[in-house]
Amino acid sequence: EQEKKCHYCNIKEEELQKIVMLGKLTSNRFPENGKITRGKGRGVWLEIDRKMPKEKYSKDNCVLACYFCNNDKSDVFDEIEYKKFTKDRYGYLKKLYEKV
Repeated sequence: EQEKKCHYCNIKEEELQKIVMLGKLTSNRFPENGKITRGKGRGVWLEIDRKMPKEKYSKDNCVLACYFCNNDKSDVFDEIEYKKFTKDRYGYLKKLYEKV
């Protein structure tokens, strides 16, 4: 039901495909020379991300995310915390440090 764009950064799936398939960014997980092979298919399509990583996969807890946001968010942040983190990465981490 979600539009084919990343829930976090809003990149469209078709834009993502151009970046990856044309080799504008590279990774050992990305297709080589525009060919998807075993172990080299990430980055081309949007991925399913759990907004609350410790909760189960469900329709209410899942969104489409690009490879970059999905890996960046990982299971470290929930949806709200990740959005705060991406607005000011240094400031967010500094606040955590100052609490120690």
